[in-house]
Amino acid sequence: MKQLIIILSVLILSITLLHRCASVSPPTGGEKDELAPKVISTIPAQKSTNYNGKIVEMLFDEAITLENIKQELLITPRIEGNYEFEVKKNRVSLKFDKSFSPNTTYTLNFRKAIKDITEKNIAENEKIVFSTGNTIDSLYINGSVKDLLTNKPVENALVMLYQYNDTSVITKHPPYYFTKTDKQGKYLVENLKGGIYNIYALVDYNNNLKYEGAKEKIAFLPDSLALTTNIDSLEFNVTIIDNEKPKILRGSADTDIYTIELNEGLINANVEKENQEIYFQIEKNKFIQVYNTFQTTDSIAVQITAQDSAQNILQTETKIKFNAAGKTKPRVRPFKVDTDPKGGDKITGNLSYEIAFTKPVRTYDLGKIQVLADTITPVPLDETKDFAWNESRTQLKIEKQIPTSKLTRVEIPEETFFSVENDTNKHIVTDHELKDIEEYGTISGMINTREKNFIIQLLNANYDVVEEQRNISTYSFNYLQAGTYFLRVIIDSNGNGRWDQGNFTEKILPERILYNKNEIPLKQNWEQTGQDFSF
Repeated sequence: MKQLIIILSVLILSITLLHRCASVSPPTGGEKDELAPKVISTIPAQKSTNYNGKIVEMLFDEAITLENIKQELLITPRIEGNYEFEVKKNRVSLKFDKSFSPNTTYTLNFRKAIKDITEKNIAENEKIVFSTGNTIDSLYINGSVKDLLTNKPVENALVMLYQYNDTSVITKHPPYYFTKTDKQGKYLVENLKGGIYNIYALVDYNNNLKYEGAKEKIAFLPDSLALTTNIDSLEFNVTIIDNEKPKILRGSADTDIYTIELNEGLINANVEKENQEIYFQIEKNKFIQVYNTFQTTDSIAVQITAQDSAQNILQTETKIKFNAAGKTKPRVRPFKVDTDPKGGDKITGNLSYEIAFTKPVRTYDLGKIQVLADTITPVPLDETKDFAWNESRTQLKIEKQIPTSKLTRVEIPEETFFSVENDTNKHIVTDHELKDIEEYGTISGMINTREKNFIIQLLNANYDVVEEQRNISTYSFNYLQAGTYFLRVIIDSNGNGRWDQGNFTEKILPERILYNKNEIPLKQNWEQTGQDFSF
């Protein structure tokens, strides 16, 4: 018996060892899989005709997964209804709930939706092209989309085609054909049927395939396009087109101030009443505050003019009404005065000096202000030429050529300005050394053009306007800090001295903007010459 037990134990151990030896273990190490999945077959077959099914399938050479298919898959032209998708190992299936339109060529571009399971390699831009009719449409349009105000390529911008006789509009319905741009802003819309189309480029922030007005950047062709042959290098430059006037949202009353709130930021405003001076200011860009100098608690009709950053102007009449004394406690607002440049800031011989007030100025004596060359020699100031107030009298600007070699002093004595609430300024003295040209750089060039009106703008690395000059064939930007700059030229077609954004509804294009090819690196005591434009 004991011998039998020993034999059985040896037998069990042998079987266990054999089983372990026969087990298959995954190989370790080896080369990383860097190959994207490849298509083996499709339903329908590529570029097949007369297809009338509702199922589209793709079979790959390895197991796959789908990611963000609803965002990545582009189906053109526009389909009616919806679809469901399913992945089984190496097969992806789409089931459509409605039939495809007759005599139409369809393109399904999966872009970056399909990846292998192991390494997530992307089967980029895998497509199925088929027709429900006898022929495959083969026309195409390609080109690029850039941002009009920066000249940078725009990724994932929509390029959208609407049939000319289609009653769909871009603000209400998705396009008939569309595609999206790549990282370089390049696009290709292919397998198009010949016809007449309206074409747009759109930065579709909410991915609803519709234009949301001033919320989204857009570009368009002003006229319909007759597509009879392939079109290469059709460029779009997208920008915000805001044609909406500012709107008054609400008003609120205190004893001493009535506040009018608007729906967007303002760059300028005015409040008027016939035969009466009104004191007001813009607060936090969106609020117009009117001071109570009316000595009445009755409603008062005033004319409001408000201008937003897109130059849209609201002109309307509204009524304001102040609370009776004692109903609300008057606010305490100190009368502060700031200057730009501040004391110690360096300047050039062309003095540009701004004085900003926290409340509107009611009375003033500009004759008290002194500008002293080399801190001792008074510079004569002309109140009608050298000074300029803004609309609300909360900012005063002094522009003057200063004959100085070292230091300029600006002195504003006490009681030069009195606010609408009758408080006054403290004594202000600011000293400014003359900038040394060797500490700065210069960018200059020539403008060769037949255009009568144009604006040359210098931009910093954030594309903010540093300085601009108008209608000058030989330009020069001086006293620039070391850094990176860009140049652009606005074709000021209507000669109003600013860039006009156009009008989408009336199909008026924005005014053209031209860029130099590259960014401009600028060092201290360095001049970048030859930055020329020809147009």
